[in-house]
Amino acid sequence: MNKLILVILLTSGVINAQTVEVTTEQPPLMGKELLLSELEKLENSENVNFEEALSSMNEKINSYAVVRKKECMGEYSSLEITPEGERRILKNKLSKEEKKLCLLELIRLRKNFTNSLFNIRRKALVHQHKAQLQNLEKLRSETLQELDSVGAKLK
Repeated sequence: MNKLILVILLTSGVINAQTVEVTTEQPPLMGKELLLSELEKLENSENVNFEEALSSMNEKINSYAVVRKKECMGEYSSLEITPEGERRILKNKLSKEEKKLCLLELIRLRKNFTNSLFNIRRKALVHQHKAQLQNLEKLRSETLQELDSVGAKLK
């Protein structure tokens, strides 16, 4: 009888089980290739809100770098389920050479990101400078026209 009640409770628990969606405030972590392709698109684009795009890209790059550095330092472990169904946490330490290579690859990637972000910022500044020069030229021509009209009235 107890077994029957237990089976009924378990099946009703499974039927009435609720799923909980876990949401985080942070955007999902992007992989290296995805970050590089997004940077390339940003570099080649013309009409983009550069400040917002740069801020977003910088945040993604910094998040990736933090996680990657932790990986290089061996702060991650993996969960393995044995054939018996038991959970085992495995910590695989990286050798000194693997850590060194991982960190060098991260440095190379950060240098690539820095150069790309510099090019994007430079492009944005050149664009802003051109707009400012056009406004300055327009202001100069309007001022000269006003002075010419005042001078013509005095003649």
